[in-house]
Amino acid sequence: MSDDFDKDIEEFIENRFYDNLAVIETENKLRINSFVKEQALLQVKMYWEKLKELAKKVTQSEVPITLSNQTTPKGRNYTIRGVVDIIKEDNETILYDIKTHDPDFVRHNKENYEKQLNIYGSIWERINQKPLDRTAVIATPLPAKLRWALHEGTQAQIRNAVTEWEPVIPMEYNKNARDGTLEEFGEIVDNIQDCKFAPPPVVVLKTKMAGGKTIFARKICHNCDIRFACDSYREYSIGRRTLSTDDLIYLIKDMGNDRDNLTFKNISFEADVQKEFEASTEQVEDITEQEFEE
Repeated sequence: MSDDFDKDIEEFIENRFYDNLAVIETENKLRINSFVKEQALLQVKMYWEKLKELAKKVTQSEVPITLSNQTTPKGRNYTIRGVVDIIKEDNETILYDIKTHDPDFVRHNKENYEKQLNIYGSIWERINQKPLDRTAVIATPLPAKLRWALHEGTQAQIRNAVTEWEPVIPMEYNKNARDGTLEEFGEIVDNIQDCKFAPPPVVVLKTKMAGGKTIFARKICHNCDIRFACDSYREYSIGRRTLSTDDLIYLIKDMGNDRDNLTFKNISFEADVQKEFEASTEQVEDITEQEFEE
């Protein structure tokens, strides 16, 4: 029965994946290439394989969290919204927030995530009039070693990589810290509304992020749709390329009409996925091969 259930779930996941993908492509008027589709579906399947026992225990899925009528230090009103999953198990209530962030990055920057979850948790307690015991982040990206094993390794290597993968990252829940975090949020809202923000300097873009070997530009900037309108990223990008013509400079400075923008966005996104996969494979290939040979 269990095998049949798992098979049905996997078929359901694949069908929903392609249904949702078709909607995304239609709504955004884009076409995602086969490599990106393959990598995305593989990530979803491995995510289910690793966390299916946890998923079966979810008692509330995609619970909306809303805190309205908040006021910034300058008197502006704003609202905080989020979506979480709730599990009730062994007289405990646990709040999970799903992130598409690298697990190592989350572990080395837990304070930032704890602030958000402290607010979500306190809102949930207020709405439900029940105590919350713990919070955690579920980081969905596959680790580099597992990606390598899936494409280059044996079944034994894949099993070992899945066993080592720890996507669930416990957080310290402190609802009493909520007010301080709300004050920080309010200050951020004021700064955005007053246009008091600027990109980090190029030296920061070239600096490795805490918890990994990836630099800021690859970790943060590559997820930004308007990075080519950013002075820091343009300087960083030009500094690491060999320019044979003026075409690249023109492309960076002037993204053209809407059709050009969409075309470049699609190409850029797919290239980033390809480069991220290749970089992660190169990062672990030598180490992984040596480990399994020993």
